Amino acid sequence: NQAVEAVLEVDQNLIADYNAEHGTDWRRLPASVISFEENGNVLIAPGDVKSYEMEIRITPSEDLEQGTYLLPVRLKMKTDGIKLSTEEDHLIFVIKAMGNVPSTDKGNGIVIICYVECNKYNPLNAGEWTLRNSGKQLIDIVHLFAANINFNKETGRVYVKLNKNLQYILNHREKYIKPLQDKGMKVCLSILGDHDGSGVANLSDEDARCFAAELKAIVDAYDLDGVDFDDEYPLPGFPKRGPYPYARLCYETKRAMPDKLCTVYYIGACTPDPAMGANGFDMQIEGMDPGDFIDYSYYAQYGSWSEGWNTIKGMKKSQWGPYSLDIQESWPYMMEQTVKGGYGVQILYDLRPNSGQSLIKTVAKGMYGEDAVHSGVNYGIDW
Repeated sequence: NQAVEAVLEVDQNLIADYNAEHGTDWRRLPASVISFEENGNVLIAPGDVKSYEMEIRITPSEDLEQGTYLLPVRLKMKTDGIKLSTEEDHLIFVIKAMGNVPSTDKGNGIVIICYVECNKYNPLNAGEWTLRNSGKQLIDIVHLFAANINFNKETGRVYVKLNKNLQYILNHREKYIKPLQDKGMKVCLSILGDHDGSGVANLSDEDARCFAAELKAIVDAYDLDGVDFDDEYPLPGFPKRGPYPYARLCYETKRAMPDKLCTVYYIGACTPDPAMGANGFDMQIEGMDPGDFIDYSYYAQYGSWSEGWNTIKGMKKSQWGPYSLDIQESWPYMMEQTVKGGYGVQILYDLRPNSGQSLIKTVAKGMYGEDAVHSGVNYGIDW
């Protein structure tokens, strides 16, 4: 047994290969805003198998331009006789500089994700809830529910179908989406099956890549913050439905847009199913755990509790929502368990104007210890 020493350094040479692989042109984060704990020096004591956690601190300067940056770091061994493979000795962090956009971070690591049924309700209502003391937005992420995955018999490909209501909202993003983002909230597009046999969990590897590319085109066109997947309404016709194709689609989506969110509604092929021979997302895709490319996942049975995070390989509790709530039908009994258990997500489904205020206020108090305040402004459908 001996101590092992290494040093973590920024490696500019990693950027060109990353941009070539992902079709991006992102710059390196300026060195002036980066600092490593202990100047990047790492020590693994004799008998230990890992080092302490190292802090990488980013302190944005006033002249840092808004945009997406790369922080490429490589671990160089200082102890003779110990080497790392070139696949394992580096990490590349994607950093997004948001400028003066306010943060919704409430300080305890818990995010509130809210689904809005866009066929009936206006997503702007999600921005009218704040916390009384901190003034923070209550809701962190808004999912526009929902676009569909459909099959085109002529091309033999799946595609994204946007109904007229959702298309109108996207076409008028300056009115319905940007005001939420200006408050620091993220707005994502939900993708749902549509009773035609296709789905997010039964694509070939090539179809997953093509569908992820189409999702990226839509996210980029309407300046959205990511996508959410919901595996429901499967029908016969696509025989490969299962957790591997689903995880592959999530991987391809994150690979296509690593600076955007990829989230999963925990229902369908991602859940353990003995009949399918599936144990959840228990596999790796291209050497990566699903917990590395799925940002958040959450239990789909409203008002019920689940520890499903441990069926998604590599996922942490901080990425999991164990107790989702339907604003119109559920009641938040288990706030304390969510907070004390170290979980990181609370789902609110079906936000409407002029309803569910008691539940929303109870959630705010339970999650953050603050009263929630409504602005008094309610938005109806005006399209």
